[in-house]
Amino acid sequence: LHIGPGNFHKCHQSFYTDLANEKSSSPDNWGIFGVGFRSRNNDLTDQDNLYTLVQASKSDTSARIVQSFVGFGLLKEDAEKIIEVGAKESTRILSMTVTEKGYSQNAEGGLDLENDDVKHDIERQDEPRTAMGLVAAVLRKRMETGAGKITVMSCDNLQHNGDTIRDLTFEIAGEISADLKTWIKQNVTFPNSMVDRIAPGSTEDDIAKLAEDFGIKDEKMVKTEDFHQWVLEDNFAAGRPAWESAGAIFTSNVSAYEQMKLRLLNGGHSSLCYFGYLTGHRHVDLAMSDPAIARFVKAYLAEALPTVPSVDIDLDNYTNQLLDRFENPAVRDKLTRIALDGSKKLREFLIPTVTDLQRETKGYDACVLVLASWARFARGMDEEGEEIEYEDGRKEEVEREAKKIGEGNGWNVGGLL
Repeated sequence: LHIGPGNFHKCHQSFYTDLANEKSSSPDNWGIFGVGFRSRNNDLTDQDNLYTLVQASKSDTSARIVQSFVGFGLLKEDAEKIIEVGAKESTRILSMTVTEKGYSQNAEGGLDLENDDVKHDIERQDEPRTAMGLVAAVLRKRMETGAGKITVMSCDNLQHNGDTIRDLTFEIAGEISADLKTWIKQNVTFPNSMVDRIAPGSTEDDIAKLAEDFGIKDEKMVKTEDFHQWVLEDNFAAGRPAWESAGAIFTSNVSAYEQMKLRLLNGGHSSLCYFGYLTGHRHVDLAMSDPAIARFVKAYLAEALPTVPSVDIDLDNYTNQLLDRFENPAVRDKLTRIALDGSKKLREFLIPTVTDLQRETKGYDACVLVLASWARFARGMDEEGEEIEYEDGRKEEVEREAKKIGEGNGWNVGGLL
């Protein structure tokens, strides 16, 4: 059962599952029942639960018909059916891709018990409105029916995502009943994972090109890059697909890979994002075609690389792959997507990188320039006097402070980050 079978899920976990099924010698394949919240846009039942995954590198494009889905339910209309699917003994994993906002957290990271939908889900457990309410409803049903152990797995781009969903599950279960919380502790596991694949979304042109190049008409196709990475703890209570056969990495130290991604991928994106936008570019690949920006991205990566913990992959090769990914014109990733919630992102990876470099008495000039480019971008106006439209959870505060730069009043970076 997967909550949130959108673009990223189709490019990532669903793809890994399909490839693992293909490589398996077992006659029994793993299948995914998708759960949507707002619409049936991701319902594939009208096309036999199939969809096309287009994977594009700088020089080549391929199309794969993915067969991992087995059904779909819309939570606001099909809650009873969805809970029944989740409570089947044959359902071994409940996973989710709902973005950070989908976890119903308060400012401290705990469950937002003041949220009206969370209150509703605690009181009316058979009619959940939130992802955490649905998790609790499925686990309660499994406890009542004796369906057995299950794994709850976050596939969102959150640090320590397994620990996060575990703590939230314990919290909402505790609000429902002490017995449920105890049962969950004894029967449910919550592996941490790190996910990586750029999935910018498909356009009408992509749909037309799929038909032209491959003879496939699919209005629900998805497009992604040729790179993919998934790092997981092997902590599954009731079995799992052989995702390692599709390239997944199983480790007891997911955190090290998270740091690698944050400081190199996310940091590299930020090093080109703000300078790129301010110099007139709107997409990652076009910004990377600017020699000055490309040189700066390489300088940032070289500066940040020594702060990355030891992982079981070649980091020099990884950084070269990042440069190839950034240069990939087929992905056409928007700089405004990279800039989303910049104040939070920079706090998560840039400041710890600078702290580590200071501790080792190494230079951090590139990191400072990334911060400066964000500060200039955050003023909300480009070099031509045009308004910059961007999203940040602290936009009003950030923009107010950033505008002080031009007034000679300094800038309270520490207070913001």
